[in-house]
Amino acid sequence: MAAKQKSAVGPNSLSRIFIACFLAWVVPGAGHLYLRRYAHAAIFFLIVTALVTSGWLISGEMHSLLRPNSGEGLLQFLAAVGNIALGSIHLIFLLLGWAPGGMEYSSQRTYEYGTTFIIVAALINILVMLDAFDHARGARK
Repeated sequence: MAAKQKSAVGPNSLSRIFIACFLAWVVPGAGHLYLRRYAHAAIFFLIVTALVTSGWLISGEMHSLLRPNSGEGLLQFLAAVGNIALGSIHLIFLLLGWAPGGMEYSSQRTYEYGTTFIIVAALINILVMLDAFDHARGARK
């Protein structure tokens, strides 16, 4: 008879998974840094911050639920929810007033490109969090 296999996820690995995912959300690549995957951490941090910075430099809008215009439409609301995935980058940009938005920015030629860069950075950070989750639970080597 086959012996019953125990679950590979124990109390220690659950906390490891949670910490890795939380760190990956707070700072892109920090979850991988916690898991001692230094090259992945550096690459993910550079990619996400480069996309956000590029989007910001070409007048993209960082949507936020803390803004009065976040409820103007379904797509703005979804973009604001998605930008939460940027973690501390999102909060830093908002607190420093670097998250432009409004009609004066939306009339610029590069507004849509910049906004797309920022939203794509948030989506990539979700993938980075999922990758940290997989590495933390031992599904990937």
